[in-house]
Parts: sequence; structure tokens; C-alpha cells
Amino acid sequence: RRIGDPELVARAAWSTTQGAIWQPTRYGDVDEEIVAALHECLDLLPPGDSDARCRTLMVLASEAYHVLAPDQRRALVDEALPMASRIGDPLLLAHVRLIACIAAWEPSSVTERLELAGLAAATFEERDDLHSLTHALVQVAIAASELGRPEQMWRAHERAAPLAAELRLTYAQFVLEGLVAPWLLMRGDVDGALQRLAGFEEALSLASLPHIEDGRLAVTFAVALWLHQLPLGPEDLVAGAMATPLPAGPSLAVTLWVNGEETAARSALERGGTDLTARDWFSLFNWSMACASGLFLDEPELAADAYQRLAPYAGGCVGAGSGVPSGPVHAYLAMAAAATGEQEAAREHATAAEVQAAEWRIPVFAEWFAGIRERYAF
Repeated sequence: RRIGDPELVARAAWSTTQGAIWQPTRYGDVDEEIVAALHECLDLLPPGDSDARCRTLMVLASEAYHVLAPDQRRALVDEALPMASRIGDPLLLAHVRLIACIAAWEPSSVTERLELAGLAAATFEERDDLHSLTHALVQVAIAASELGRPEQMWRAHERAAPLAAELRLTYAQFVLEGLVAPWLLMRGDVDGALQRLAGFEEALSLASLPHIEDGRLAVTFAVALWLHQLPLGPEDLVAGAMATPLPAGPSLAVTLWVNGEETAARSALERGGTDLTARDWFSLFNWSMACASGLFLDEPELAADAYQRLAPYAGGCVGAGSGVPSGPVHAYLAMAAAATGEQEAAREHATAAEVQAAEWRIPVFAEWFAGIRERYAF
């Protein structure tokens, strides 16, 4: 940047994003110096299609993920993707597609993310780029899980996991194990899940990552929900969750409520807040947990707000990015509808959730949800 060469700035910035599976910064953070350099780079580069401009647009969308509105990120992606196609470099296009999965991540983009990651994976396979192929397959697995397609998720996982181990792609291993362990818990395969979680912890021990504690929080939730095991006392758990930048109030409240800590659950909701306005990778999970919290803690206004935000994604699977897959969206919509007195809608969503739980072969989830239906009579 000090040299004043925007081409070099673009190449340097590309290194923070190429081959990445996630945003470069932790939730809510931004590297202001890099973002400023990228804006300056766009001003200095000549207008029109170029490799440098295309790369800069994509890196900016990823680096500024937490400070740009979703529509602003979308505009950058929508400029870069067709530009990469026009430039005609297959590898550039494949990498842009993969970064677009990260930069445009919000609940409404899941079908597009699956398509983009699949196209990128096909290119990397043709070029025998196993490193990039692994990362593309990770994105395929995540999107398939979110869409409620567990068999497609498992196929991508089974191909990606050996590659990640062979190539020692620690973060890919971290994501893959954290993704499938909750599915195994919901299926009742406790031994398989614990084996995956051991691999998750091993991957964490091999790298210094800004997202580590957020990942551990996700595992804590899955274990607490499906194994009914709290790793800490309620107050310690609340204090730990308050230290994360994630809007963890609703999810922590559900964790505590499920484990019989109803007073602590209400405290967690009050202390953690109930802001549902964000549209990012955590939103689907946050809205779903707000639906459940609204029922469990008798907060109908919270449930109604969450229902409106979550309803377009009925048919999918709840999750926080690659973390904590937690069953059909329909189930949480049912809880929100019950909390607001919409019994007929609650029963319709609940029936759809039960059908999906059977199709997905997650009897632990089905039993848990059946108990909630019985308790709240919907």
C-alpha cells in the first residue's frame, strides 16, 4: 500500500482469503487497515474487468463481512462473479465461487452456496488441486446440512475428511468434525459422536485460531442438548457465554432450560439479549433458539419476531454456520407458533418436523421434540 501499487495490494490481500473456509476475522471483528487498503485499491485500479479488481472485490466482501450490510456484501459478490466468468480463467472463477460462499453467507443464500461450492469442487477436481477441492467439499457439506440433505452432507464429508487428514488441513478437520458430531448425537450414535468430538479437540490443539472458543461453545451446546451434560455450573456457563461476541442469549437460555436450569435460563436470556436483526451465518440458529426460548420462557413477542424471520427457511435444518445442526426448522417454528397461541400452525409445523426427523433418522431429536409437544399440548 505504501508503494502505491494496487496490483500488489490485491495479491497480498488475496492471501487472507484464498483457500479459506471462513471469514478471516472472528464474529463482529474487522481489520480496518486491510479494509481501508482494499477500498483504496479499488479506487486506484482502472475500471473494467481485471484479475486484480475481481480479487479485490471478493476479498473486501470477505474481510468486511461483519461491517458491511448483507446487501452491500451481495453487491460486491454480484460484481465479482460475472467478472471472473468474463475473464475466462477457470481457476480464478473457481476460487471466486468458493469465496462467494463465505462472503455472501446468510440463510437466504444456502441454495446458491451449494451450487457455487459444487461448481468450484468440479473445477478443482479436474485440475487435481486437492487442497482447494477439500475446502470446496467442506462448503458442500455445510450447505447440504443446512438444506436438510444429510445424505448429501455425508457423501461430501466422506470424501473431504480423508483429504483433510492427508493434507493436514487443520481447520477443515475442525469444521468437518464439528459439523457431523451433532448429527450423530441426534441419531443416538454417542460413541461415534464422541470420536468425532475427540478429533475436533485434536484439531483445535494443533492451531491458533480466533474462532476456537466460538467452536467450543457450539460443541458445548450440542452435548448439553442431546446428552444433557453441562460442562460448567450455570453461572460459569453464563459468564463464559457473555464473553463471546456471538448473540448467545437465546441459545444459552435453551441449553440451560433443557438441563432443568430454568431460573438460569431466564437470566441468560436477559443478560445475553435478544437482538434478532442480524442476517449472517449465525442468524438461522439465533432465530431458531429465540423461537424455542419464546415458548420455554413464556416470551410470546420474542417468539413472534423470531417466527417471522425463520419462516422462509421451513424445510431446512437449524445450524450456526458449520456448527450445531439441531433438527428441522419446522420444529422451532412449531414452538414459536405454540408460544403465540397459533395452535393449528404449531401442529402443522410439528407434523412436518416429525416427518423430516424420521427421514433424517434422528430419533434422539424426535423423542426430545415429542416431549415438548406433549408438555405444551400442540
